[in-house]
Amino acid sequence: MFKREIPVSTVHKAFGVVLWFALIAAAGVLVLSATEKVSYLQVLFETISALGNTGLSTGITPNLSNIGKITLTIIMFLGRIGPVAAGFSLVGERKPVLYEYATEDIFVG
Repeated sequence: MFKREIPVSTVHKAFGVVLWFALIAAAGVLVLSATEKVSYLQVLFETISALGNTGLSTGITPNLSNIGKITLTIIMFLGRIGPVAAGFSLVGERKPVLYEYATEDIFVG
């Protein structure tokens, strides 16, 4: 757009961050759903909130089992380091082209 392009490495990094977060969220929801006696929507909200490090809660966190609390703690930690780790793991080599638009780097993650 406007004769600018986003570098392929940035697109790969964004895809990796989305995939990383989706896999962690799915695993967290699965574990919390199996160990806690609360609604699926509350489990989903708590998991996504922990993964995004937002600090929001539906109020069920103090009532979770130890496994649930440890799971949320691990999810918070992975949410904090996930984008950086995924970004570094997706760095690759670019193929040479005959022309190149001006690049515009955007913040991802």
